[in-house]
Formats: sequence, C-alpha cells, structure tokens
Amino acid sequence: MRVLKADLRCVVVKKHQHCTFRRFCFFIMCLLMHSLMHSQATAWFPPLDGFTSSRVLGMSTDGRVAVGNSYRRVGIDYMDIRATRWVDGVPEFIPIPEQIWSRASDVSSDGRVVVGIVSLRQNDTVVERAFRWVEGQGVEILPPLDDSHESQGVSWGPRVSSDGRVVAGISGLRFPRSRYPDIRVYRWEVGAGIQDLGALSETVPHSIFHDISADGRVIVGTSAFVIGESSWGPLWEWRAFRWENGQIQQLEVFEDDRRHTSNARAVSPDGRTAVGDVREFLSERDFAVAWRDGRLEHTLDLGDHASETVWDISSNGRALMSASYYSGSDYFFG
Repeated sequence: MRVLKADLRCVVVKKHQHCTFRRFCFFIMCLLMHSLMHSQATAWFPPLDGFTSSRVLGMSTDGRVAVGNSYRRVGIDYMDIRATRWVDGVPEFIPIPEQIWSRASDVSSDGRVVVGIVSLRQNDTVVERAFRWVEGQGVEILPPLDDSHESQGVSWGPRVSSDGRVVAGISGLRFPRSRYPDIRVYRWEVGAGIQDLGALSETVPHSIFHDISADGRVIVGTSAFVIGESSWGPLWEWRAFRWENGQIQQLEVFEDDRRHTSNARAVSPDGRTAVGDVREFLSERDFAVAWRDGRLEHTLDLGDHASETVWDISSNGRALMSASYYSGSDYFFG
C-alpha cells in the first residue's frame, strides 16, 4: 500500500518518469539483496579428526578445493601441523611417508596439485623439504639445491603455477655456516628438475621468494644487494628483483643512489606487473610501487599511512592491497 500511495503522489505532481525510475531502482535493489542472501553462504573448513583448528592458505579456481593446515597442541611447547586438502569442505589428510609435520601452502587452479613443506627423518637427522602432491599419483619430495641445504622452506612455503607443473620457493641452511646467510630462490619444473635462480650479488648470495606468475615463467622477490665495503665486510641492503628466462633483474625505484630497501611482493598472473613496497632511509618514507615489464611505472607515497607490506595485486595488474600495523587499504593505479 505504501508503494501505491507513493505512486499517486508522483502522478499528482506529474513526475511519472521519476516515480518509474525509483520503482525500477527499488526492484533492482531487492533482486540484488535476494541474490546475495541466497547465493552467499559461509563455508567452514573443519580440521582433520583429532585436530583442534585449521587454516586455509590456497583455493582452486572453482572454489571446490582448498588447501591449508590442521593444528593440535601436543604437550606444552609442541604444535603438531598436518597439510590438509578440503574438497567441498570435507578435510582430507595428505599422506607423506616419514613425516614429522607438514604444511601446505598452495594449490593448482584445478585443485589436483598441492605444494608445501614437510619435515622428515633422514639418516638419523631431521630435514625440511618441499613436497608436491598430485591427486591420483601421490607425493614427490623435491630435492634441495645442494647437499649443504638442509632446509628447503625455512619459513616461506613454496608456490605453484596455475597448471601445477612449476614450483618456486627458497632453499637454504636453517643455521648459516658462513658469515653471510645462504638462502636462495629455486624453480622446479616437471621434467626439468630444480634450478638456482641466483641473487643480485655474488658476494652475498641471499634471495627470498615471494610470488610466481600463473604460467611459472616470472618469479619475484627480494635479494641482497651490495652497496659498499666496510672494515668488517660488504655493506648490503634488500632490493626487489624479477626473474625471467634465466635472468635476474633488479627492479629500480630511485634514479639516484639514495639508500633504501625494496621488496617485490606479488606479480600479476601474466607476469608483466609486479608490486611491492619501498622504505627510503633518509626521509623514513614508505612507498607502494608497481613495475611494468621490469620498469618502474607507479610510485605512491603512503605518507602518514605508512604501509608495512604490500600483499597482493589484482588479476589485471591495476590494483594492489597493502596493510599497515593498524589497518588495510586498497590502492588503484591508473
């Protein structure tokens, strides 16, 4: 009845067109609300039997398959972790022989390939290795870059390409035996094996992986970059890098030689756009940055909203998400 009265008032003042438009907008709004209420639902991902909590870290394109970890506390100081795969919300254990614990970190687009880190007992010692599990085929333990690399993960889990054929991560010593850290980015591909992607500096061969493109051809991260010498050895800072076709490239930010650290945190699916963050030492300013095909394209001064980390990039490469200690923000590049 209220709608009818509103319609009559519209007729009296001869505003049929406005009345019709409002009714149309109201109708569309109702349809959208109805669609949202009935099409969206909260999906819960319970842990494995006997575990108390869970965390999802990756999902297939259609949303049917998710991967992550199940957790349970054993005693006072030990947390038992198991890589978990959910299909339509039902948890599945990923069997890995001789595992002490395992952590899944990514999944292929079709949900059939899961990658992560596993702790294993080998020859009376404990090592960490990257694993690649394929539905219907089982698990494959990926080798380290060399025998001295006891750990292949440290604290960053590997990522996988969209088709599941390429895996990227870091391989290094848990406790460096030299005066400089020895952690490097690797790329593993079905049929080709593992490849050391190197670092920006041979003096301090240290690099950290952050993201991989959908086809596995482009990898971004941060690497040690030597800026000078001191009485105790080389001076170095973190610099963003982009790797493609066997070449590692430093991603430039400033034209001059001002001191700064930079990180390439994420790359678009096509590999052309990388985003990250920069800290300029002298002014203590933070910047969100975007590189296109290896060249600086946008710099956004975050000012008083200093960002701790740029986390992700949209599929079209035009928007990035950043997070500070206190809040999150979205930034759009033109």
